[in-house]
Amino acid sequence: VFCDRNCPDVDCFQLYVVIDTMNQVKMASGNVERTTFIGYMVPKDIKLLPKRLAKLEQNANDVALHLADACIAACRGASSPDLQSLSEISGVETETLLPILAGMYSLVSACLQVTPALKKKKLFQEDLDTLNIPIKLKSKLTTLVYKESNECGGKSTLPAIVDLKWRVDVTISTSALKRVLKPCILMQTTLSNGIVKTFEVSIEKFHELRYNTAFMLKDIMEISKLPAVEAHNK
Repeated sequence: VFCDRNCPDVDCFQLYVVIDTMNQVKMASGNVERTTFIGYMVPKDIKLLPKRLAKLEQNANDVALHLADACIAACRGASSPDLQSLSEISGVETETLLPILAGMYSLVSACLQVTPALKKKKLFQEDLDTLNIPIKLKSKLTTLVYKESNECGGKSTLPAIVDLKWRVDVTISTSALKRVLKPCILMQTTLSNGIVKTFEVSIEKFHELRYNTAFMLKDIMEISKLPAVEAHNK
């Protein structure tokens, strides 16, 4: 995949949907080759992660889940995992734990880039099976990606517009001109976080907004009619 899953570019969206649909066709035809959500080239540290976890003793699942929690926190902006403290908690030597931690961080980072609206849960789980991810870790990563998506409604976490008010003002005159008679649109938006924004929009900018909105809706309708998108949504 050539860019981040969340890229708003229309061409990238179509490319990702086509790749995902091709994967479904391959799996349905019995072809075991598969491109996971990580991309065509799976990093070596992720490939070796299941084998390295399997070499641990009976607490392998606990170590995997603990490392996953530390990596999730790090990916969200918390401090980087402390290798020494993780080694003491898990009971695994730092030399053994370091490559496992590197693979876990790469895997968690890739999972957090998945867009649930473009990747069905079943296919995501099949990707994890392809990577030989342990069952408990697979369950945790699936919950990480799709539970948060459900809580957010699959939408952006940025504040949404909950109310919009507008009116047209006409400037009759200014200190420089006695007669102007130029209309201007005054808009007030209330966001979901309670912030109220008031701003002026010129007639030219308002028409530009109308045009871009109509153009975007037209593109969305055209994309939804593509065979690849229709097959993906079935």
